[in-house]
Amino acid sequence: MEYSTSTSSIEKHLNFLANYNLNEKIVVGLRSWSTAYKYPAYKINEKMKLVHKKRYNGFALFSYTGIRESEYFKDLKIK
Repeated sequence: MEYSTSTSSIEKHLNFLANYNLNEKIVVGLRSWSTAYKYPAYKINEKMKLVHKKRYNGFALFSYTGIRESEYFKDLKIK
């Protein structure tokens, strides 16, 4: 589960995990809620693209309540 909102931080973690050659077995949990500061949906979209680019098995967005309350559903580019 990636709690960071920093794309570069998440990319470092994903690169580290790639050393284990288990990308096809890993579903990456991504933070998808906003707190006191703005965390726009386009930033979450960046992270979803990164997971796909790194050939991980997929991503899971957490949390449903946070996505709904932040009104992200209309802006997330989920395939």
